[in-house]
Amino acid sequence: MRRKFSKDERLVSKKDIERLFEEGNSFVKYPFKLVWDYAYSEIKHEAQVGIVVPKRNFKLAVDRNKIKRLIREVYRYHKHKNLYSKLNDVNANIQLFIIYIGKETPDYQYLENKMYSSLKRLTSVILAEKDVK
Repeated sequence: MRRKFSKDERLVSKKDIERLFEEGNSFVKYPFKLVWDYAYSEIKHEAQVGIVVPKRNFKLAVDRNKIKRLIREVYRYHKHKNLYSKLNDVNANIQLFIIYIGKETPDYQYLENKMYSSLKRLTSVILAEKDVK
């Protein structure tokens, strides 16, 4: 299993992002807000992900970029065992936006614990929704 975060896995389409924020589901698992929906367009991977750190909370681009790098790294490490395996089980593809809503600069271990619990909650929501349908 290769733990990469390839270009195909990044959510960059403006149309998809707008649709995601208009029609998608969301929940807050501090320090993240996750906005997600099932993929309407054809995607190569189980999930496409976008990551945002608001300028309102972190004025310096250096700080925002550091937090985004940490979040990407933590997501890249946990996506296979916590997200992709569950999405394969229910044959679903999703588009996901991770928004960091915390006010303080986090460390790696803190983000790792929070990402693990956030992805776990996301998969439980998706599995519950698939059971209903």
